[in-house]
Amino acid sequence: MEELRIAVCEDNPEEFEKLFLLIQNSGMPVQTGIYENGEAFLAEYHPGLYDLILMDIYLDGISGVDTIQAVRSMDPEIPVAFITTSKEHALEGYRLNVARYIEKPVTGQAVADVLQLACEKSRTPPVFRSFTMESPCPFPSARCFPSNRKHIIFCSI
Repeated sequence: MEELRIAVCEDNPEEFEKLFLLIQNSGMPVQTGIYENGEAFLAEYHPGLYDLILMDIYLDGISGVDTIQAVRSMDPEIPVAFITTSKEHALEGYRLNVARYIEKPVTGQAVADVLQLACEKSRTPPVFRSFTMESPCPFPSARCFPSNRKHIIFCSI
């Protein structure tokens, strides 16, 4: 099984430690990128870097919601889970197409569920789209990036 590449954006060290332990204890092989704020995350992020983003909503500086809004302009497909102490932003999560909305304290089951979802999505072959057709892409290493209502497809053979 390939390593699942996960970005964790959490500014509270205690909450991060709990989340990190749950990820490590999930039994899935993972590689974790750690960020304390949205600005640091966005400075490094590009489509294809991660298979899953775990995002705290209440961060110092730019909020998790604003961070994911910026991510969605680059990558509308990456699975995202908001991790928060409040239900207040659930509607924003829905609008941003987040895969999960997890309330703190985070449970091992919630982490396992979102890791499984990301694992399944990372194994889904890219889809080739043309003007009027949509079909599985014949190139497993293809990556498709939307750009101004057009798609640019990069393939490596």
